[in-house]
Amino acid sequence: LSLGQLPSHYFIQSNLSLGSEMATAPMTGMISVDTKKGDRANLHRPLMTFIMSAFPEHQQEMSVAVEDVMKMREGCMSVERSEKGVEQLLRYYLQLTAMDCKLPINENQIHVTFTWFDSFYKDSVFSGKRGSAANSLYERACVLFNYGAVSSQLAASQNLDTDDGLKVAAKYFQIASGAFAHLRDKLVPLMQKVPTPDLSSEVVGCLTTLMQAQAQECLYMKAVADKMKSKVICRLASSAYDFYSESYKAMSSVNLKGTCWDKWTATCLAKQNFMSGLAEYYESLNEKANKAIGNELARLTEADKVLATAVKQSGGVFECKDIHSRVNRALVAAKKDNDFIYHERIPNPEDL
Repeated sequence: LSLGQLPSHYFIQSNLSLGSEMATAPMTGMISVDTKKGDRANLHRPLMTFIMSAFPEHQQEMSVAVEDVMKMREGCMSVERSEKGVEQLLRYYLQLTAMDCKLPINENQIHVTFTWFDSFYKDSVFSGKRGSAANSLYERACVLFNYGAVSSQLAASQNLDTDDGLKVAAKYFQIASGAFAHLRDKLVPLMQKVPTPDLSSEVVGCLTTLMQAQAQECLYMKAVADKMKSKVICRLASSAYDFYSESYKAMSSVNLKGTCWDKWTATCLAKQNFMSGLAEYYESLNEKANKAIGNELARLTEADKVLATAVKQSGGVFECKDIHSRVNRALVAAKKDNDFIYHERIPNPEDL
């Protein structure tokens, strides 16, 4: 008798080989989330005490199942950054969810205290912020957070110079976004008190949008690599800009002093301007194709301006100097052509 059956469609399936994509990637500024560290918890005695009382006829079978759950949890305490690690976390999360109706872990029934450290304040077990709760909801929330975190790490580690690397990165950033969104919408609202800052609805909400922004950036990069039409590339860049703008606005209102959060927020602002400049640049190509030379110049001027800002803001975290140089050269050439050949009026960017 198992403690809960896990539908096969819940598991992450991929035909992409990850091994060849783990080489050093170019500087892209992709952000990944650190996992929460957890303390050991003794599940066996409290679970078996409840089982002997509630299901005495299934004691032997369920004892084996309890051992399996303990092994799942032990494996999730030091999960590897891989597809296997992501599946491992999902398997344990789904098992906890399946168990909940028959084996209710809470203060009044099966009493097990779970302790986890904050993902951002984690200098040591002595100085890091820790939270404890005697319920499976908290355990599930921490495991789901780590599911999103490891997915983000797997995504950020890909070589974005390759087609498979971009596909895998986009996929796992989307998975991470979905995990944090589920945490924000379904689990955090059920908590009477959020034990650590990383599980607050504000923080996981920011992570939801940030992961989606990075997934969108990967889709933009793939469209460029596949030499899609400039209209398509422009739309993808604009969408990434929207997500980064939303991320920056949300992250600016969260206070996690002394952590990486401020650097992440600064990177989001730089990415916001970077994607804005790219969208303007590819829109300028559309204007050029339509022989709207004045509009092309206006777009290039705006692209040059915001990309110059992105270069300053990036601080070398991600590479944007090359594209800025290319845009600047295109702007100089377009100005020259307009001065000597077309003589078109250049509209204000806000008028376009």
